[in-house]
Amino acid sequence: MAENYYRVLGLSSQSSDKEIRSAYRRLARRLHPDVNHGSKDAGQRFKRVNEAYQVLSDRKTRQDYDAFGENWRHADQIREARRSGSFGPGGGERIKFEDLGDQFRGFGPFNDMFNFGRRGGHASRVQAQRIEVQISLQEAYLGTTRMISVQGPEDCESCGGGGRRGSASCAVCRGSGTQVRNRRLEVKIPAGIDDSGRIKLRPTDNVDLFIKVRVCRNGIFQRTGSDLCMDVGVPYLTAILGGEVEIRTMTGNILLKIPAGTQNGTAIRIANKGMPRLGGGGYGALVSNVRVMLPESITQHEKEIFEQLRKLGTSAAGESVG
Repeated sequence: MAENYYRVLGLSSQSSDKEIRSAYRRLARRLHPDVNHGSKDAGQRFKRVNEAYQVLSDRKTRQDYDAFGENWRHADQIREARRSGSFGPGGGERIKFEDLGDQFRGFGPFNDMFNFGRRGGHASRVQAQRIEVQISLQEAYLGTTRMISVQGPEDCESCGGGGRRGSASCAVCRGSGTQVRNRRLEVKIPAGIDDSGRIKLRPTDNVDLFIKVRVCRNGIFQRTGSDLCMDVGVPYLTAILGGEVEIRTMTGNILLKIPAGTQNGTAIRIANKGMPRLGGGGYGALVSNVRVMLPESITQHEKEIFEQLRKLGTSAAGESVG
């Protein structure tokens, strides 16, 4: 029996979109392979959570899932069949796609609609399936993979797609010549992919798979194309006198050189420390926006030194004017 996607996320079918997002983020953080090294159970649960979120986070696929359960991928075909009245009386909400062959045998046009029509004994129509996956910025930087489930028609192994065994209809596919099967597919997501980037695959002759990739927001870096931007706190004395501060990059910490007299808001650009450009062509830049940090409190001795500096600055300004 297929898993209930709501239960996978610890929710009910009445949960709001916000609750679905929150549950996914909470579970994804806890079960992500990066924090569960070597745990097969966590890895499998992470995949199930990701699959459940893919379906429930999209308004259309959630409506289809609520209406048809594990057969949500075939919602459009089932609705069309109902509109045409070919289900007959007593059609239920959760009809198994594998059982539709007998109901539609002899109805002509509906064979093609459900991919039962064949050219030369093989399934002919190509299905388009759309899913969404989420990845972290680090995964977008390095490239990653996702395991997804794809359901589609394939030629019946028992009859070779002909629909018959000898003089009788094939008992396995009920004479349709096709069987609907689930496939687990590992999808490679290339390094440098943008948020809302799309990947098109044809995992079988009968399925076109369109994958929309969402890159989660990062608490440190903001992405602009292939560049990464970040705020860098710089002590005020370092900004005045010059020096170095340690900053994070996608590949580890480095020292950022701060020139003497650096003003608040100065952007320091570091080449080749941004995101990889999709398809090659090197890397973007890391843009460090300087945020000068003033002390919240100072000692009496420090105050006296600042007073002396102010007097020196005032005297120097007066001499310059004179």
